[in-house]
Amino acid sequence: MSLKGISEVGILDNYFERMNIEDKTEIVFEELKKNFASQVSKVMKDKNISKKKLAEMLGVSPSYITKLLGGDNISLKVMARVIAVLGVQFTMELHEKFYNNILPSVDIRDMVSDEVNSVK
Repeated sequence: MSLKGISEVGILDNYFERMNIEDKTEIVFEELKKNFASQVSKVMKDKNISKKKLAEMLGVSPSYITKLLGGDNISLKVMARVIAVLGVQFTMELHEKFYNNILPSVDIRDMVSDEVNSVK
């Protein structure tokens, strides 16, 4: 099958719509963790705060900070604590089709392959 005329967004829309709620939830959860870790890393860089210093500020080990910045599971309470010690505000926006922003981080080649195979 030729993929001419099929847009990436169309494939993403179709792919996401067919996913079950558990898979959708996992994608959203991973994106939230990644987004939070990325923003914390940026603030740390902007404020010249090392992992060791942030660990001291939070009363945790530097290895915990490494896990946090690596996207390990994080509770809202821990997020709030990190935000408080950094003296910043974290905001999230909800959009009608949030997956258009999330799924491009997924390898489109895998999705296209799945989509093509489902048509055969």
